[in-house]
Amino acid sequence: MPSSNKKGLFFAPKTLLMTKILFPALLILLCLGASAQVQNMPDFTFKRMPEGTDYVKKDLPAGKKTFFIFFDVTCPHCQRTITELNRRHKELSAPSILLLTMDKKEDVMAFREKYGKDLFRLKNTTLLFDGQRQFIARFLPKMFPAMYLFNPQGGLLLYSNEEKDVDQFIRMIHP
Repeated sequence: MPSSNKKGLFFAPKTLLMTKILFPALLILLCLGASAQVQNMPDFTFKRMPEGTDYVKKDLPAGKKTFFIFFDVTCPHCQRTITELNRRHKELSAPSILLLTMDKKEDVMAFREKYGKDLFRLKNTTLLFDGQRQFIARFLPKMFPAMYLFNPQGGLLLYSNEEKDVDQFIRMIHP
């Protein structure tokens, strides 16, 4: 139960403060501040959007490169990146494309129609929801959009959070 001081401000007990506020904040800061990127694709469980069914690492098609794009619908860099990928969607038929977000379904559906209609409709594209907030802790992105290209064995080929690097990803997809 929180206690109050003379001014009427409430303070949480130390254990609540540590487990509910400081520890998660520290974990996020450590992840965001990490200079090294993940070198191998970690295990994960996300939800397919809009269906809500699980999508795990073993669901990835064998023998294909995997292109993860972690985005936020309100991020201008993400909007421009998805717009550019959408414009070049015909060059993206080879890899498995996983578009991943923590945003609400209705916001994502509007984003999809506005910025990435063709990209999101590719047969090799899967839209995923990170409701358990796994991506940041496991993949260590520095900011949005976070783009990762993994080889068929799960080794990292390329990481970037820069929209200007879309060309480099396309070249790595089609060497």
